[in-house]
Amino acid sequence: MGAKLTQAQREDLKPQVLDLSAKGWANPKIGKHLGIHFNTVSKLLRDGLAEMAEHRSIGEDRERAIRNYQLLVEIGWEKLEDAKLGQSTYGLPAILNSIRAAQAEVDKLTGVHAPIKYQDVDEVTEVVWDESQAPASQAQSSIPPYAPSGATRGS
Repeated sequence: MGAKLTQAQREDLKPQVLDLSAKGWANPKIGKHLGIHFNTVSKLLRDGLAEMAEHRSIGEDRERAIRNYQLLVEIGWEKLEDAKLGQSTYGLPAILNSIRAAQAEVDKLTGVHAPIKYQDVDEVTEVVWDESQAPASQAQSSIPPYAPSGATRGS
């Protein structure tokens, strides 16, 4: 560590840095493993990500993100299946939450998630009021809950 890297050395190290970073390694650990300073790791990572961004489309990023989240969901279910009843279940809520969060991200990326409150709804989205799901006080009313403010219930 300490010697200035040539451009060829930097280009040789860049894929290794990107790979180790993608595996979740911290910059100091990558630097120690490759024999370079962690600031150099940061610069190589920044440069490598910038180069990758120039050559990819948003669709590719979206598909890759979906694949990654789906992989997290699969791994989470595998971990739950591997859990034995006699062992501690302390980590199970965290696994379930990770699965739920990953699936929610997949739903967002694929457009499956439901519209949020106050979200603009386009003409393709159909909003349906189901009287059977309404609370008893609203189900008896002739005015739906989304009626103009000047209307009165029960008239």
